[in-house]
Amino acid sequence: MIYWLGEPLLYLCFAVIIGWLTVIRAGEAEIAAQIPKPLVITAICGIGVLSFLPLLRIVLFFAGNAGFAVSLRNVLFSLAEGKAYGWTLLFCLLMLAAVCVKPLHLSIREAGWGWWLCCILCLGLAISVNWFSHMTANYGLAGLLVHLIHFLSVMIWSGTLLAAGWFKPTSSSWSGFLKWFHILAMVAMTLIIGSGWLMSAALIPQIATAAVSSYGKALLLKHLLIIPLLLFGFINGFLIKRKLSQNHSYQPTTWIRAEAVLVLAIYIITGYMNQQATPESLPDPASGLVLHGHPSALLYLSLATGCLVGLQAVYRRNKNAYLALPLSLFFTLAAYRAVMLFIS
Repeated sequence: MIYWLGEPLLYLCFAVIIGWLTVIRAGEAEIAAQIPKPLVITAICGIGVLSFLPLLRIVLFFAGNAGFAVSLRNVLFSLAEGKAYGWTLLFCLLMLAAVCVKPLHLSIREAGWGWWLCCILCLGLAISVNWFSHMTANYGLAGLLVHLIHFLSVMIWSGTLLAAGWFKPTSSSWSGFLKWFHILAMVAMTLIIGSGWLMSAALIPQIATAAVSSYGKALLLKHLLIIPLLLFGFINGFLIKRKLSQNHSYQPTTWIRAEAVLVLAIYIITGYMNQQATPESLPDPASGLVLHGHPSALLYLSLATGCLVGLQAVYRRNKNAYLALPLSLFFTLAAYRAVMLFIS
């Protein structure tokens, strides 16, 4: 359980750092000034600690025979995973030094070389942490590149959402922020969907194998959760921009935060997926895929559709955006149940 929950927290730490760097680069001084430096330092330390958890699992596996200290030394200095963690730790220490020595909280002009150094170190952290992903293990450097594009696109988009949702001053206008963030989000989402499709096609070549594997079922949940997330993106990217043009004082903070919470849910599902074996590695994959017109499946599908309609109604009637969160989750569960009833 600790390994599964540790990975979403690791993603959250990356999102905090990358979101912080993004708002500095975008010139959002009001947001950057509100992000506490201790939070950034905690996120950097969190990457160092949380990325050790997979190694801890290996150490504990061998500790029963060789002892904890001997197993820890062997894992850190003999295994490739341990050497990769050494790079992670080095990048974390260098970034801590850069953050503590150079003030980065105001603007890209004042940050100077410190901002660029943090970006390079952050890229190094992303490579070292994702070096043993499913894609890298199966497809080498090409797989790592696709996984990195997916990972960094998600972190830039979600990290900026988190930074704006929790640290943008309530007295400031959202028009300027949404103007550039809308473009960033569309580019990031295009890269996320494209790289995600490549990874899904590579790791699950046959849909039938996904129906019986924990990895495939989690991937289905993740893809279904993206549907209400895209609807949130449409609301925040188009409808709220239109509303702001009519009412400059409108504050869409709760909608931004609600979208960020959905992203956190995807982090959790992704963390679970990465702890599972991919379908191609299963000894007995499913032999076929059969569709059934199950009456209950149609009922669940209707319920899922109703949840999406209800989500739109929450926005149109100016209700609290947090009411849309349970509707998004109910949609995901109902749609998942409908698909599983259709498939046997």
